[in-house]
Amino acid sequence: MQDAFATTRPNLDAATRRAVELSRRFTAETAPEPYTGVGEWVTRLTTLRVNH
Repeated sequence: MQDAFATTRPNLDAATRRAVELSRRFTAETAPEPYTGVGEWVTRLTTLRVNH
């Protein structure tokens, strides 16, 4: 069984585009839609580099 990242990686670009579009329409102050900023976190976490 593949790990979760390997399984979902092919969908990352489309999901990131959707997250960016949603963040343009909704903010933490927009009700009643929940806002998490998850797209920003995914971008940060997927661009981190490990220094050995």
